[in-house]
Amino acid sequence: MQAKIRVWWGQAACWSGVLTAFAGTAGFGIVAQANAAQLELPAIEVSDTSPHSLVIPSSQQAVDKLKKVPGGTSLIQSEEYRNGPTSNLQDVLEFAPGVFAQNRFSGDEVRISIRGSGISQAFAVKGLRYLRNGLPVSEADGDFHSQLIEPLTAQYVEVYRGANALEYGASSLGGAINFVTHTGYTAEPLRLHFEGGSDGFIRPQVSGGAVLPGGWDFYGSVSG
Repeated sequence: MQAKIRVWWGQAACWSGVLTAFAGTAGFGIVAQANAAQLELPAIEVSDTSPHSLVIPSSQQAVDKLKKVPGGTSLIQSEEYRNGPTSNLQDVLEFAPGVFAQNRFSGDEVRISIRGSGISQAFAVKGLRYLRNGLPVSEADGDFHSQLIEPLTAQYVEVYRGANALEYGASSLGGAINFVTHTGYTAEPLRLHFEGGSDGFIRPQVSGGAVLPGGWDFYGSVSG
């Protein structure tokens, strides 16, 4: 078969050439045979029956994730601090390498710094990104009040030092601390926690969780 190509240039028309294409009968035969012999692959079924939350990683998954970070990270399990006093975040973070946590006014207010960032902050905490289950709890200007976090509800705490926290944004170069809460898969059906000390210090907690039919789970905590 032949096809002609016409090219227009201004008001004058000229023939640029004739394009001739030949389609051999042998080529059509190969295509027909390929369409007739379709390749069928066996079906692959993917399922997951392991008991875990779909939205919150388990502590082992968190450990595997932090091992892939090419820098300074830490993971603090809740069992490491629940057996002692947990009046503020100093009791949670004081043994994390590279983290400075100091009770500022003998109460809930804590000065927190990673590698010296925000160490001179006179009030609140600045220079770090604070998250709960990967969602920021810091204010828009970067300030963070330690009273917003209840460490007794955490399953584990992820600590990213310095630029290793860039996956959570570049606005806080000091690092990031992610508090990951319990789920119905990890919490006990009912747990009672009580702390007491001098000067009338009382700290109770009632918490519990369960997995419902269909894979739904819940976790709740009341503390003071």
